[in-house]
This record gives sequence, structure tokens and C-alpha cells, in this order.
Amino acid sequence: MANKTVLCIDDDRMIRLSICDYLEDSGYTVYQAENGQKGLSQFHEKHPAVVLVDLRMPDITGLEVLKSIKATCSVVPVIVISGTGDIQDVIEALRLGAWDYLTKPIEDMAILELAIEKGLERARILEENRTYKEQLERLVEQKTVALKQLKKVLKAMQQTQNRLIQSEKLAALGGLVAGVAHEINTPIGIGVTAASHLSLKTTDLEKIYHSGSMRRTDLERYLKTAQESSNMILSNLYRAAELIKSFKQVSVSQSSQEYRTFRLKEYIHDVLLSLGPKLKAASPHITVHCPNDLEITSYPGAYSQILTNFIMNSLIHGFDETQQQREIIIRLAVYGETLQLQYSDNGKGIAPEHQLKIFDPFFTTRGGQQKGSGLGMFIVYNLVTQQLHGSINCESAPSQGVMFQIEVPVKLPEIERM
Repeated sequence: MANKTVLCIDDDRMIRLSICDYLEDSGYTVYQAENGQKGLSQFHEKHPAVVLVDLRMPDITGLEVLKSIKATCSVVPVIVISGTGDIQDVIEALRLGAWDYLTKPIEDMAILELAIEKGLERARILEENRTYKEQLERLVEQKTVALKQLKKVLKAMQQTQNRLIQSEKLAALGGLVAGVAHEINTPIGIGVTAASHLSLKTTDLEKIYHSGSMRRTDLERYLKTAQESSNMILSNLYRAAELIKSFKQVSVSQSSQEYRTFRLKEYIHDVLLSLGPKLKAASPHITVHCPNDLEITSYPGAYSQILTNFIMNSLIHGFDETQQQREIIIRLAVYGETLQLQYSDNGKGIAPEHQLKIFDPFFTTRGGQQKGSGLGMFIVYNLVTQQLHGSINCESAPSQGVMFQIEVPVKLPEIERM
């Protein structure tokens, strides 16, 4: 049976009680601690599956509690819950190993429960990976040439897991979707299956060898299986590494102010790959018209955020659930020293009375639980006009989709980058 124990460390008694009541009604066993010192004692005594910790407490801070827990048991999910709203606290908590960060007051406890479930699922996956790693380590200890090749596979798998964890943290910091694990599940799963199959065949061959009945055909059959399994493991790990590389490139760019020369089409491919889970759910057909060799010198993170906001705006506001054919077209071309970016979709369009407001802060046409922040297009406008020193226009009509046109310098002058 899954371990559904939670330790809640918070000096606010009412918050502790509200969290405990909700989680206990959901089937969790909840332990409480009113300060960091008692929380650490409870942690070492009860061994909870998940820890919820406040940042501001009278004796020792939540960051100190987080650091202490990670020093002794790094695989336990620690979710920070704080009312400070300070981005530096978010960055420091993620740097120290927090798996998620929620702000108080928690208006919808379902969000907290979802964060706990995600933490438990990720911990389960990491535990499975640890088990697979131990199995492969035993396999690598064998003396055959095929198993020596698997040692390289094991190292690649370990690197892939580390990149996944780091990529998830960067994606959370930059606001990207934490869908990396879902995307690489297929190649990793195939690789593990192939490794398990090879392990079984190795055991069978070892039994035949010790019985003294091994024939040449048995060895040839095993070597063929080992070669096929090794190739399958390597190809799928390379695929997983490629996915993680793309996710990491986008998430790093979004969380930095790096100014560099880059190829737009390749970078757009990475952005679309990072949005894979949401694009799969909505299933739009995306067409990118951009010269393969188009290079610009600018801020790639700005382009990533602009395109991400455009696409999410189409998925959330543009397309109705009943719409079958969903089209998104991205066009990029250079005219002299100016880069022109056109983004269009065939969604329901924007009402005339809303078009003058779409770049205003906190303006949204969504209400209720699906209400947006109203900052997406405002962020796009500021990135285009302030960071990229360009202009943006919108054309739309009801039932006719939307078209955004952006014009920015191909290379920002030195004075505009200061």
C-alpha cells in the first residue's frame, strides 16, 4: 500500500488545522509541527512521504528545515508553502531542493493535493529508476562484451535522470510546463524493457554454461540478442537525451537575460517541443515558415516567452472544445535590418470591443475557475516594445481567428542593450 503520510510544519495553527482536515478527509495521515525544530524531530521519527513547510517560523526558518531534510533524505518531496511572495525565496527554495512552491493563503486545497500527488508520483518514479539502476549495475558486473556496453548505457541513463531533475526545476522557475517526465517515458520505458530482457537472457545463458550443455548456437543466439538489446537501449536513450536537451535549452533561456546569436527555426522547434504535452492535448496543426539558416542576435528567452504566450492564448482562448480543425501558422522573414514575425490561428477571434484592451494588464475574457491572469499579452507587449525595441499589432474578427504581427531589429544596437 502506498505511503500517504504528510508532515505539515507551520507556526500558524489555523493553517495547520485547515490543511490537516482537508488531507485527512482525502485519506492522508497527517502529522503536525508548530516550528522547525519540532518538525525535524517529527521527520526523523515518523518518516513521512511528503513534507509541507512554511518559510517564516520563529526558531529556524523553512529554508533551514529544507536544507536539513535534503541533507539526510534527498528523495522526500518537500513542498514550500509561504505567504511572502518573494521571487528570491522561490529561487532559493528551488535551489535547495524544494519540489514545489505554493503561496498562502491556499484558496483551493485541491491545488495542494495535486502538488502532493505529483510529488509522490515523481518520488515513485525516482525509486523505480534507482531499482533499475541497481539491476543494471549487477548486470554490468558480468564478464561478457555485451554487458560492458551496458555499462555505458547505465551511465547515460544516470545522466538523463539528472538532466530531467534539473530541467524540471528550471522549467518551474521559468513557468514552463512540467511535462518532461511524460515526454521521455516512452524511450526510457523501452530501454528498461530491453535491459530487463537482456538480463533474463544472460541468466539463462549462465545456467546453460554451468550445466555444461552450452552449444555454439546458444552463444550465437545470445550475442545476437545482446546486440539488438544494446542498440535498442542506446537509440532510446539518445532520443531521451535529445528531448531533455531541447527542454533544458528553452527553460534556461526563459529564466535568463542571455544575449546571443542563434538560429530561429531550431529554437522555435525547441520551444514547440517544450510545449509538447499541452499541444498533444489540444492537437492543433502548427506550421512554421522560416528559413533554415535565419540567424539573429538578440534575446532567445524573449522569443520563447512570446511564442509560448501566443500558443497558450490560442489553446485557452482561441479554440472552442468543439472545433475540429485547429491551425496555427508562424511566419518569420527578414526585410533589410528588420525581422518580421507573424503568428496566426483559425480560432474564434477577438471581439471588436476587446481588441483595444488585449495588451492591457490584467485584462482577460475568461471568468470563473478558468480565469486567466490577464498578463500574458501584457508581457508580450513589454517584451516586444521594451526588450526587443520593436512593435506589435493585432488583427482579428469574430470567427476569423487572430493574427499578431511583430517587427523588431535583427540585431539590437549596443546602446539599446544597456
